[in-house]
Order: sequence, then C-alpha cells, then structure tokens
Amino acid sequence: MLRRHSRISFPGTLHFITTVTSIRSDWFRREEQCRRILWEFEKSRVRHNVLCLGYVLMPDHLHAVLLQSVDGLQIAAMLRDFKAATALRCRPDEFGNSSFWRRRYNDVPLPGVNALHRRLEYMHNNPVKRGFVVEPIEWPWSSIHDFMGTSSGIVRIAVDMVPVRL
Repeated sequence: MLRRHSRISFPGTLHFITTVTSIRSDWFRREEQCRRILWEFEKSRVRHNVLCLGYVLMPDHLHAVLLQSVDGLQIAAMLRDFKAATALRCRPDEFGNSSFWRRRYNDVPLPGVNALHRRLEYMHNNPVKRGFVVEPIEWPWSSIHDFMGTSSGIVRIAVDMVPVRL
C-alpha cells in the first residue's frame, strides 16, 4: 500500500519550497512566459494568504521562502492552485500530454534566522551558479531586486518580515 505524503504546517513557520517541471529543460527563458508564471504565483499567494519572503524563477524550477500565516495547509493549496493555473496557461507545446510540473514539491521548514538567510543567499545566487548571469542582480526573475531596492517584481515580497541576520 502506498503511503500518503503528509505535510504539517503551523502559523509562523517558514518554508523553503522548490517545485520542478516534469521535463527538465530551459522552459522559462522568455520574458512573457516568466511574467505569466510569476503572476500566477502571486495570484495564488494572495488567494491563500501566504507571505513570500523571497523567490527565484529558474528555467525549469521555482524556489521560494513562504510564511505560513494561520493553521492549515495554505502553502500546499497555494502550490496546487499555482501548478494547475500554470499548467493551463503557461505549458509549452513540447510537453504534449505529460504533466507540466512534478506532482510533489520539496518543502523544508526553516528553523531560524540564519537558515532563512542561507536559503535566500542560495536562491539569489542560483542563476550565477548555473552560469546564466555574473551577478545575482542581473537575473530579472528574483526577489534580489526587492532586497537591493532597485525595483519591485511581480511577486510582492514581505521584505520587512525578514529579520536581521544574527
């Protein structure tokens, strides 16, 4: 018998999530498609009353740090809605009948301020590590711009909720 994957969510818990396309490739490289994907992420975030403390959209996956605001499974519901909407509106033709996103997503609870800052640095440096840009600020699909004060992206970031590193 298959075990059902369960998630535990408590108010005030920070979650580092990663969701990946079912076929790994450079799908999210066109500006219009990246904007649509982030717009759907933002709509789902608002609908489910989840705060976002940071994100990066890579060519085949999305990382985000999300804050659970009340009891329940808002993050799971938010990601379910986000994946469904993007599968309908942003799916490349090359996927044919295959699923756009992998069914599951990674969800790592962050135990403290230092863990939060390590994950934010990891996310913001991901495009550099993959060789897409030289500096994190050059990647347009990241919350680094909110933290640097250079602009605000499609996804509203709760920068004021990010505590100072210890």
